[in-house]
Amino acid sequence: MKKIYIEVLEDGRVDGWGTSPSSNNSIEIEVEENHGVLSSPFAYKYENRKLFKDTGGVLKDAKEKKIIELDKACESAILAGFFHVIDGVEYHFSYDLEAQVNFGDLKEVLKEGIVDEVMWTVRKDGEYTRIPVTSEIMSELTVAILMHKQNNISKFRDFLEPQVKDAKTIEEVKEITW
Repeated sequence: MKKIYIEVLEDGRVDGWGTSPSSNNSIEIEVEENHGVLSSPFAYKYENRKLFKDTGGVLKDAKEKKIIELDKACESAILAGFFHVIDGVEYHFSYDLEAQVNFGDLKEVLKEGIVDEVMWTVRKDGEYTRIPVTSEIMSELTVAILMHKQNNISKFRDFLEPQVKDAKTIEEVKEITW
């Protein structure tokens, strides 16, 4: 047996352990040398002077981490850019933060009639090229940008996030990917 001191949150979840007390609230317990609390303390609860595996808490934590992972994947997908066809040719438009600012600037100068067109850097077949963007093309791009963002947000919020929330096991949570 091994004597350890655990820290317990208000809801009973174990928040860590040590071989000596780390606060006035540390609780002294004895566990087997290979007890799971030693390697995964956050997977345990301590209630009524008993230590037990908290499968509900582990599942809740896994769901929270998965939601964060999917949110980041959604953001990355949006920032990765989008494809749009102009005059029968498919181009890839960047949509990182710099490109977002540039799109806003371009839209404004075209709308105000300050310029009739601006040369824009895009990718065609993986190679960079420059194309003219007019007010008409900018209108199409504005819709394409909106749909690009909304499609990714919908994938996250309307499909993947509900799957995570409905998952009953950690294995189900792990199977959900972008």
